[in-house]
Amino acid sequence: MRKASFLALVACISALHLDADDPIRPSIVGGQDASEGEFPWMAAFLRTESDDSAADRQFCGGALIAPNWIVTAAHCVDDESRQFEIMVGNTDLSEAYVPIKPVSIHLHPSFQSRRLSRGSDIALIQIDPPIENYPTLPLNRALSRIVPGRKVTALGWGLTDYQSNANTSTLKQVELTLREIDEYETNHPVYDYFLSTEIHQIDRGIHSGDSGGPLLLPNEDGEGWQLVGITSYSRRSIDFNQNAPFFASPTSVLDWIDRTLASSDTVPEAPPQHQRVKLFTDDEGNTHAGYKHWPFAGRRSEQLSVHWRYPFLHYYNEFPFIDIGNYYDETDGSFIIVDSDYRISPRDNITRASLATLTIEEKPTYKRPLFQLSPFERIFFKENAYGTGVLLQNLQADWSYSMSTHYSGDIMLQNRTSGKIEQRLRDTFTASPDYNYWFVDSIGRSNQYISLLPQPEPALTVGESHRFELTPYDTPYIRPQTYIKLLQLDSGYLSGEAKITVLPEFDAEIIVLEPQTGSTFAYGDHGAENEIDDLILDGSYLYGKTIGIYNFDKGVTGSFEIKVERHTSPPLAFDQEQIRGITSFDRHFTSRGNTLYYERLSITNDRNYRSLTFDIHGRYFRPGISIFDGEGETLEFLSDQQDYEVTVPVSRGETIIIDVINFEGTPTENYEILVTGSTSAP
Repeated sequence: MRKASFLALVACISALHLDADDPIRPSIVGGQDASEGEFPWMAAFLRTESDDSAADRQFCGGALIAPNWIVTAAHCVDDESRQFEIMVGNTDLSEAYVPIKPVSIHLHPSFQSRRLSRGSDIALIQIDPPIENYPTLPLNRALSRIVPGRKVTALGWGLTDYQSNANTSTLKQVELTLREIDEYETNHPVYDYFLSTEIHQIDRGIHSGDSGGPLLLPNEDGEGWQLVGITSYSRRSIDFNQNAPFFASPTSVLDWIDRTLASSDTVPEAPPQHQRVKLFTDDEGNTHAGYKHWPFAGRRSEQLSVHWRYPFLHYYNEFPFIDIGNYYDETDGSFIIVDSDYRISPRDNITRASLATLTIEEKPTYKRPLFQLSPFERIFFKENAYGTGVLLQNLQADWSYSMSTHYSGDIMLQNRTSGKIEQRLRDTFTASPDYNYWFVDSIGRSNQYISLLPQPEPALTVGESHRFELTPYDTPYIRPQTYIKLLQLDSGYLSGEAKITVLPEFDAEIIVLEPQTGSTFAYGDHGAENEIDDLILDGSYLYGKTIGIYNFDKGVTGSFEIKVERHTSPPLAFDQEQIRGITSFDRHFTSRGNTLYYERLSITNDRNYRSLTFDIHGRYFRPGISIFDGEGETLEFLSDQQDYEVTVPVSRGETIIIDVINFEGTPTENYEILVTGSTSAP
C-alpha cells in the first residue's frame, strides 16, 4: 500500500466520521410545529456516548403504548452495542427531561435488517421506570380503517427539507394521505407488514431516516389519535418527482404486540392467604404441601418468604424460584413453591415445621415480566431485569432445539398433567407434547440475549453439491406459510473465503445464523425461482453456523441445490461484472475503536482508454469507495450510497486503485462491481 494513498484514505475516513458513525436522525419536511402537550406519549431516542445536546444525540422516535412499553422501528435498536436513553413527553428537545432506561429489546421475529420490506420493522422496548402518569397511544385494531385516501399524520424531529441539513429541536407534524401499495405481487410481505402514503409529494413528508416515529390516524370523533404506522424507510428521487415512504403496520402484528405487552400484566387470583396452601399428589401417590403465588409483574406485587426454624435459614423470593419439584401454571405464571423435599414441612429431624408468609402490595408492578419465546425470536436485555420468566412456546413435537444465551441457564421440563417440574436440562432438548418448557436462572442480566433455535442437520460437505426438498413439514419460519431448511457443515474449520451457492425451484432466501446469539450473521437473496442465489463470506466464521434456506413466496415450496465451497475472487477485469465479498480476510483499519474492513482492488489501463467507469452496487448495505490514481492521489471518495457510477480520468498504462469499505461493522458484506473504459475524456 503506497503511503500517499494510505494517508489519503485516512483523511477521507476522518472526514466521514459524522456520516458513517452517527445514526440518521428523524425529521419532518413541509410540516408545522406541534403544540406543547399535544402528543404527550411521543418518545425520542437519545445516544448516551457523548455530552452533546439532546437535539444532537437524538436518532429515532417512538411512542408510549403502555406504562412500561415503547414501540419504535426495529432497525433503530437492532445494534445491541448502541447505548441510548429515552425521553418521553417533550415537544422541545432542549427542555429538561427525566431519562428513561431501556430494559429489554424485542424485535419482531420477521424483521430483516438487510431488507426492511421483507418483514415487520417493529420493536418493543421495555422501559424502567414505568411512566404511569402519562397517557398512552392506543393502537389501531381495525384493518378496515386503513384505506387509500385516508388522512394520517407523521411526527418527528430533525431535518426539515430535502435539499439542506437544516434541523430543529421542536417536534413537527405533517399530514399525509394513505395510498394503495401496488408495487409488488400480492404474495410480497410488504402487504402483510407495511402501508404507504402518496408518492408524488416532494415538498412534504418524512425525511431519510425518520425512523420509529408514529404515523397517526385520528379517532372517529376527531378527539385523539390511534397508532396506525411506524416510520420505516423511503424511496426518494426528487429529480423524478418520486417520494415513496413506507410505514410498518402494527395492526398486522397485533398478536405479537399483545403477547409481549401481556408479559407484564398477568392477573393473579385473590384468595385469602390461609387458602394459599395447596396440596398436590405426585405420580407415586405422595401428597405434598406448597404455597401458591404469582411472582411475575401484574396488577399487584407479591413476595413469598419461606422460613425454617432451624438452623434459622430464610429464603426470600427475590426472583421466580423454579426448581425440581415445583408445580408451575403455564397459563398465568403462578406456581407452587416447595422446599427441597417437595413440601413446606419439616426438612429433617433437626428442623421444625417451616412457615411461608405472603406479602401483597395492591398496585401495578412491572419488574418481573413473564415472556413467551418462540423459535427464532430473540430478547436482548439492556439493563438488569432479575426475575424475568420465559416460557418456550410453539415447539414442534420431536424437534430438537437449543437455547442461546450469554450466560448459563437451565431448561425446566414441566409435566403437563401433574404441573410438576421434573427435570433440569442444559441448553438443548427435544420437544415433547407431554411437557412445558421454561428457561430459568440467569435471566435478565444486562447485555444478555436469549433466543431459541431449532437444531440443524449436519448435512453439507464442503465442495459437494447437495439437493434438498423444502416442504410444509420443515420448520415454520416466523411468517405464516414460510418454512426453512436448516443445515450445517459436516466438516470442521474452512480456511479462507467461502461461497454458498443455491439454485432453487422457488424464490429462496439464504440466511446464516449465529447459534450462540440467534442473530443473523449473513444474508443473501439475488434471484427468483430457478435463479442462482449466492453469498461470499469468511469460511472460518462459517464453521459452527447454521445455514437456512427458506421460501419467500408464501406457501411455495420445492427442491433446491446447495453447494458450499472455498472461494478466491479473481482480479478486476474490464467488462466483467463480479460479485465480491468484504470479509475479515481483507484489509482493515480502526475507527473510534471499531474495526472496519475494506477490499483493495486495482486495474491497469492496458488499453487506449482516457477514462474508467466503476459501477458498484452494495448488496443490502451502503459501501464507501475511495479511488486513487497511479500516484496515490485521491480521485474520488464517496459514502452513504448503495449504488455508485463513478468515472475518473486515466493514462495509458496507469494503475487505478479502488477501496470498497464496509462501514456497517458487520462480519461480511457482498457487492457487485463492473469496470468499463472509454476513449473519451471524463
